[in-house]
Amino acid sequence: MFIQSANMVSDGLPAAILYDQRSETYSVRNLSTNKLEALPKQEFHKRLSSGRIRPPKSTKIDPDRSEQLDMDISSFRDKDVKEGLRRADYARAIIQRGEPSPQSTAWQPEIEAIAIAKGEDLRRNYAGLDKAERKRRRKATKLMLEPDWRTVAEWVRLYKEANFNFIVLIPLHVKKGRAVQSRSDQEKAVIQEFVNEYLTMERPVPALLYDNMKARYHREKKNDAKKSGWRLMSRSSFYAMLARLDEYEVTRRRYGPEAAKSMFMHGGKGPVAEHPLDVVEVDATVADCDVWNDEMTAVIGRPWVYVAIDRCTRMVVGIYIGFEPPSTYSLLQCVRCGVLPKDLRSQYPDIPVTWDVMGSWQVMVTDNSKEALGNSLKSVIGKLGTEHRLAPVKTPQFKGIVERFNKTFNENGVARLPGKTYGNVVERDKYVSSKSAVLTISEFRYFVHYWLLVDYCYAWHEGVGAVPALLWDDRIKGYQPRIPEGIEDIAGVFGELHTATLSKTGLVFLGLDYNSTYLEDIHYKYGGIELSFKVDPVDLGFIYVIDPDTKRLCPVPCDDPAYASGLTLHQHKKIRALAKANETNWENSEIRLEMRADFIAWTEKLVADAKSKAKRARARAAGQGVVQPSLWRSGEDALKRQLDKARSKPVGENPFARKAAQDPFEADAVGQSTEIDYSDFQVFKGDQHAAQ
Repeated sequence: MFIQSANMVSDGLPAAILYDQRSETYSVRNLSTNKLEALPKQEFHKRLSSGRIRPPKSTKIDPDRSEQLDMDISSFRDKDVKEGLRRADYARAIIQRGEPSPQSTAWQPEIEAIAIAKGEDLRRNYAGLDKAERKRRRKATKLMLEPDWRTVAEWVRLYKEANFNFIVLIPLHVKKGRAVQSRSDQEKAVIQEFVNEYLTMERPVPALLYDNMKARYHREKKNDAKKSGWRLMSRSSFYAMLARLDEYEVTRRRYGPEAAKSMFMHGGKGPVAEHPLDVVEVDATVADCDVWNDEMTAVIGRPWVYVAIDRCTRMVVGIYIGFEPPSTYSLLQCVRCGVLPKDLRSQYPDIPVTWDVMGSWQVMVTDNSKEALGNSLKSVIGKLGTEHRLAPVKTPQFKGIVERFNKTFNENGVARLPGKTYGNVVERDKYVSSKSAVLTISEFRYFVHYWLLVDYCYAWHEGVGAVPALLWDDRIKGYQPRIPEGIEDIAGVFGELHTATLSKTGLVFLGLDYNSTYLEDIHYKYGGIELSFKVDPVDLGFIYVIDPDTKRLCPVPCDDPAYASGLTLHQHKKIRALAKANETNWENSEIRLEMRADFIAWTEKLVADAKSKAKRARARAAGQGVVQPSLWRSGEDALKRQLDKARSKPVGENPFARKAAQDPFEADAVGQSTEIDYSDFQVFKGDQHAAQ
């Protein structure tokens, strides 16, 4: 049986891809010459990863839109990004409905249904009204108006031609309008006084506030015209300034927190996932187990675990384990592990299964933590083409899948380990977990990966009525996960986002100088402009500058590589703070290098002597247990090798698929669990290790 995919580009020529499900082979039909070329699955994946076969770059997209796809999402305003996501919701819904025809009559009812679901205003509510009445009602409702079918048709066209990347739908308002009018400090202070008065529970009307501001201006001008250091803004400008205020903040301060929560914080079960990687939930928890550092000099404490789980199949797609608390680094490491192909045997050759899970996510759901709200994550998910949704405050059910996994992980996964802690003091009683701890952080990582891939992913899951790993293999058939271009630059793509002003000597980041001929060319062309760049938090040897023209990442080395290479951002901040406190000459590179060596030796010594609450912090300062070994194999052909390996194993060929029921849904029909035999493996034996 042949299935034809969307048109692609093969060796620069338009082509159609045919897939034979029986022989699992691909055929490439050249649309110019009508020649057919048969390719094995491995060769097809090899060409796909190398770029010989790729989605077409549409020539219909405007030049501005084509450049927009290469721009970093952090360069857009939050308001414009929100509008782009709204347009993508309409385009995605129409595509999922099969794009019914004819558009002129069949689309508008579908658009109305989408608008009602999103709580937007409908056009038919204004039918038969004159222009003035429509304007008055629109101003009174203050709701978004449903788009016309012609507008949605244009959004669908752009969305499909951009390979379903919502960035192409973000409005190009950044190139419109005049420069922002400069105001004096006194004028800003006066305006802010009246804005603060507007944001009070008395809820004064804007007209009264402007009249008071106007009266104050004329009163000061009358008393002493020369000393009046501020100008009166127009009434329309003042009204427009109030209209640009954050709606949630305005509601919270004028009507109270409960009113704002009721209006904006809509909780629920979260977005629906119909396919793998449609929705991925991400959350952090602390493991209920004390572990040693790798040097076996001290029991550090309980490590942090950041996990990403697919809502459709309950398959764990990414994980980070270490002593780094929830931060931008640990979150991005979890995302990195989830998106990239995983060569499990490179780090854990004893684990008898593979982890063939990779690709960009459609929607990512997180809580409202500080790291989830930063520009670094926004920049990364923009590169990946992922939509980010925040779970409303105090609504854990919005990402209940990962919350339940965290409980299963501590109760069933970690509970069998030596050094296990308890959730409360009543259960703990006089038990001291640190005295029974025997695992190092590396051994703990090995155990978690073993339990995760051998036990959890191949155990019956009541939530989906199937085995997650087998359900993943079944749902992923005929689907090639999307790996964004430029993902090979791992450190740059998943780094923290920062900004600095370019000078003749390069860029300065936390007292470290970075320069290269590339920055010299940028300074010659633009002068002292502000540049955005990304920093690898575990290696300050390089920064990755976002090119102001192409928006590409360009590595720039540190002028003091002996000090910066292999140094974490956290260690550098601590060393710099000590230098400032001791009034040390920071500009001397030899003194900096000596301080680094002394600091690391000092923190490593303190780890063993520290109290339990301080051990994790000092281990982090010493760089112990922070960097998780990557499952991504480095090298220029890494992506090609990993993509060739990923998805190459036929479904049902893993040893656990043979030990489980022949049909993963068979056990659900009779109401029994699918039992898995762990007798072949040394770590998991006995009844206490049965599948949960």
